[in-house]
Amino acid sequence: MKTRKFHKRIITALFISLITMTGCDAHGSERLAHKVYKLPVISDVETVVSTDKEVRLGGRSIHLTLLYEASRGKPLGYVYSPHKPLYVEAMVKRSSQVMRAFLREKGIVASECRGYKYNLIVSVVSRHILQDENRFRGFYKMRFGTEKVAGRTLYGYYDSTPEVVYNSSILLADMGPRLNEAVIIHELAHYWWDRLCIASHVSGTSESFAQAFEAYYLRRN
Repeated sequence: MKTRKFHKRIITALFISLITMTGCDAHGSERLAHKVYKLPVISDVETVVSTDKEVRLGGRSIHLTLLYEASRGKPLGYVYSPHKPLYVEAMVKRSSQVMRAFLREKGIVASECRGYKYNLIVSVVSRHILQDENRFRGFYKMRFGTEKVAGRTLYGYYDSTPEVVYNSSILLADMGPRLNEAVIIHELAHYWWDRLCIASHVSGTSESFAQAFEAYYLRRN
């Protein structure tokens, strides 16, 4: 998870998870055989499924599902455009490639400890929803001991959804061209931390790991 306090960037994390389905386009969620798991913090937000597919990543794969905030069954253009399916899919693939190099440099031999059916749902919503203090007061209470945002800005949100086996969720919004890539890479680092059980190989937290991976990625790109 990414937050900013006043004018200084602070990156923060949280964990929870996701669900699987069969393919459809951005206007065809009614064709899904299974209901898509949606994070409770956006349960009241109308969304539509775009991508729902298996993404091959060299020797591994991800079942990737994309949800977009919608109106009358159609994704909102200003939400959809900065995080189009091809862009999100490309970032997932790139994060996997760079993660291999990152772990190799650190001497970490990670494995598919949770199996290959460890899926990902990425939900893209309006910025005002992601930064709604009331929606995320539970997170702020747990993470900072206060329900008030107190000058912090939420940029991205990762949830390992322990209530759904083998699934994870990422929540994104348009933060501008300069930040969008850094945010999604940061949140994907949390996903890889969980999927590859990196906690069993290193000390520290998922957040410190995501910060280190984000910095490593940005130096290379």
